[in-house]
Amino acid sequence: MNKRVLRYETRRIAVYKKYFIFAAGVLILFALCLFIFFAMKETKTIQDFDRAVLTEQYRADAETYKKYLAESGEEFTPAQYENMSYKLEELEFFLSTDTVQYDYIQIEEYMDKYKGCEVSAFCFLVCEASLYPFMAISVVCALWAFSFEKSGGILKNLFQGCDRRKIFDGKLLISAALALGLPLLVLLFGTIGTACNGMDFLIHDGGVKVMDNVELFAQLGLRNFVLILFMYAATMFCTTFFKPMISAFVPPMAIIITGLIGMIATGARSMVLLNMHDFEAFNAFPVVGFLNYAGGFDYVFAILAVLHFLAAAAFLIAARARFIHGDL
Repeated sequence: MNKRVLRYETRRIAVYKKYFIFAAGVLILFALCLFIFFAMKETKTIQDFDRAVLTEQYRADAETYKKYLAESGEEFTPAQYENMSYKLEELEFFLSTDTVQYDYIQIEEYMDKYKGCEVSAFCFLVCEASLYPFMAISVVCALWAFSFEKSGGILKNLFQGCDRRKIFDGKLLISAALALGLPLLVLLFGTIGTACNGMDFLIHDGGVKVMDNVELFAQLGLRNFVLILFMYAATMFCTTFFKPMISAFVPPMAIIITGLIGMIATGARSMVLLNMHDFEAFNAFPVVGFLNYAGGFDYVFAILAVLHFLAAAAFLIAARARFIHGDL
């Protein structure tokens, strides 16, 4: 890597600092709006309960569900049967672990504001709300690396005094730092924040199980980082072939179209619905599945994370090869 390229990029940032100041202002305003929205949300209180009474109620309800499913199973629609089976699994989980539902937060309420868990809930809100702004920033950072200079006709001037490999590596380092720095900070401080307070989450993923709030946040934060990296790498690849406007729209539109196809194919009402029960590891629509999945650091998450990392690596390798050997 050439120090000359790094100095050039630093001067370039200084020349266009007003755009960076504007972007920082927008992010600060976005964070302030999030804070105000969260402060105005109703604070829920964990319901008081008598463990012995609830345990007896669970036993009675479990016996009722077993009887219904055994004697009247054919009378229910598939959706009703699935819902009753899930409720029975949940009741049996509580009885086997000597817990009650108020010991946990349901997975669909992971951003809700509970008394005593406010910091954790705010961290989840920031994590989820910042994904798409950070993906948009990653697109702009990838365009910053080459597209703006290429469209202005000044990129070839750099080739006269420096090796193409060093130019690409230097620009990749600077633009990647700009694109991925803030998501890494959100992941770091959010993990610390969720460790300060919070409750375990109850999820249904091939059975009822409990997930620690720090583990869930770390999974979602890492998921965000992988998707932002994926978007950055895909845009970087496009910049070596297309003009800035096309490069900016191809990756996000491809993901949106893929998501809509997956939504239609799976009959989902939302492109992003955390912890979809019908998710499969080798879903034909991995972007949608990756956004939806909340099962911890298991093999499903590992497979999808590795696939996205490999795809991002392939995009960057191809972009580098194109930059070095292509006619830009």
